[in-house]
Amino acid sequence: MEKALQQLLLNIGNLFKVKTIITIMVLGALTAAFLKGVVPVELYASIATAIITYYFTRREGRE
Repeated sequence: MEKALQQLLLNIGNLFKVKTIITIMVLGALTAAFLKGVVPVELYASIATAIITYYFTRREGRE
């Protein structure tokens, strides 16, 4: 149980890496611009999909 808790805390800590923060900020700024009507739906959908796909399919140092 303690090992699982340590792993959970390690995983949460890894979420706050610089790349993750920048990715979330870019997606947030894009969403804000979309909600204000600055970014058209087609552009928002393609960019947001690309960012989310990259974020969830990338592998850092894993073989």
